[in-house]
Amino acid sequence: MDLKEAVTRSVCERHANHPDIIDSDYGLGEFPEIGVTGVPSWGSEKPHPKRSIVLEITTLRAITAKAIHFYGTLVVDGVSVETTGILDKPKHLSSDEQKKYPMLRSGYEFEINRLLTQKEIDGSAGTGRWDWFEAGDLTRRYVSLDQLIADAREIIKLRFRGNWDIYIKYPKGKIEPMNLHPI
Repeated sequence: MDLKEAVTRSVCERHANHPDIIDSDYGLGEFPEIGVTGVPSWGSEKPHPKRSIVLEITTLRAITAKAIHFYGTLVVDGVSVETTGILDKPKHLSSDEQKKYPMLRSGYEFEINRLLTQKEIDGSAGTGRWDWFEAGDLTRRYVSLDQLIADAREIIKLRFRGNWDIYIKYPKGKIEPMNLHPI
């Protein structure tokens, strides 16, 4: 996977226009043109702990026991927005400001996608499942938990730079650190 594919396969909520590579200081600092400052929204102690990225995994079990699907979303710490020069005075951005400054959100979500294969399309002939799709189209549906985690790991390595804590949150609530360089 290269950066272009990683960006294509990690679709952001509300189709916000985030940069391809997101640094851990993204959204922090002053934005004088709208009179706000982006401050850490994570942790309450100083110095602030690292920002976090959590791969939240959800699942769906369909009518048959064999139909188990996994879905992944990267939930990324955003920033709090304060009025510049006035400590602890939150500022609420207009819809237009939110579109123009997507980095000034309390969090960002990126849905993890994979490429649909011709074998899957051919294998579901007559079911209606993939009738209107072509090989290479994106789908959020994973049949392999390991593949979902591997894809998310590659997307994180390519799209996120800096100082991050990275976790996996499994469907039943278990949370564990994600190793970006598994053995």
